[in-house]
This record gives sequence, structure tokens and C-alpha cells, in this order.
Amino acid sequence: TLTSNYDLANGSTVTISGLTGTSTPTNTALAVASTSGLLGTTGNWTADGVLVLTAALGGPSVSAGAVEVEFTLTNPTAAQGAVTAQVEATIGSGGAVGSIAPGNMTVLSTPLYEVVNGSRPLLVVEPLFSVKDIGQSTPVSGATNMLTVTLSSNTHQSTAGSIVTISGLAGSATETTGSMAVASTSGLLGTSGDWDKN
Repeated sequence: TLTSNYDLANGSTVTISGLTGTSTPTNTALAVASTSGLLGTTGNWTADGVLVLTAALGGPSVSAGAVEVEFTLTNPTAAQGAVTAQVEATIGSGGAVGSIAPGNMTVLSTPLYEVVNGSRPLLVVEPLFSVKDIGQSTPVSGATNMLTVTLSSNTHQSTAGSIVTISGLAGSATETTGSMAVASTSGLLGTSGDWDKN
């Protein structure tokens, strides 16, 4: 979200830098969405973390207020800390009128998926189980044995459909079934599971 104290006429450029560490390759026409198309529908993205937007349709103006820009990048596969993004601008085509000096962007520090400061740009947390315990109710041969698994993850997906797979439980006499009865806390992992004897 950007607000300037000067009109950014057509041809002005807005450069957002410091978005390092992504897996998004260089793309001279990265899809963007900007308020009323005032900063275009594509931007020039380079893999070193720089996005250049060009004002269009009259460009952002002081009287029109804030312009919001949205674009999608791919997070790296490994964890990393949040980045410090900066924004600057040239005013008028080729900077004919002047420029806005680089400045650090204000970041959100709200939790996201229950990750502290998860809204900070390009903060990446590799999901893992911080608790992963398993035990049984009996070691007696031929007995009915209840296994209890305790899990706690370092992230939380708000939407249902995540799959938890517990493997290595070979050797039981329980036949394969697609509807093994399970009990999970508040039903958060359902009431049945897909069991493979092998």
C-alpha cells in the first residue's frame, strides 16, 4: 500500500527492492494488480528481489489517495528471516520531474498461521512437528492395542484438508481398511483414517 505526496504521472516508476530469497525467476512481465490499474498490470521483476512498476492510466495522484499493489512470489524451500523492503520512485517519464528517495517500507507484525510475525514479508518458517509422541496400551501378543499419538506443529493452516501420515507401523494383525476408527482432539483429525497393513 503506497501513498505519495506528489502525483506520479504516466511513465513514473515505482521500485520496490529488498525482496530477496524468493524462488521466483526474473520476469519482465510479472502479473500485478494495482488500484484501478494505476501502477499497471505487470511489473519488471528481477530474481535479486527488485520489482519495477510503471504508472499508467494517469498514475497515482495525491487526491486519489493510497494505491494498493498485489503480486505473487514463491517462497524458498528453506526457512529464512523477514526481509527489509524499500520503495523509491521516479516522477514523470525518465524521472523528468524528480524522484522520491528510497525508504524502508512499514511492515505488518501480526501472526499468520499462528507464526509469530508471520505477516512480515518473506519470513519463511519450515513446517515441522515440535511434538511427535507415540505409545501403546498393551504389549501382550494377540491383544487389541490402542495406539496414542500426540502431535503439535509450529504452524497452523486455517483450512481443512491437510493430511497427516504416520508410517512404520508394520507387523500388526489389523487388515487394510479405508475407514479405521480414530478419535482425535475435538475431531480435528477426523473420526476415521486410511490404514495400510503393509
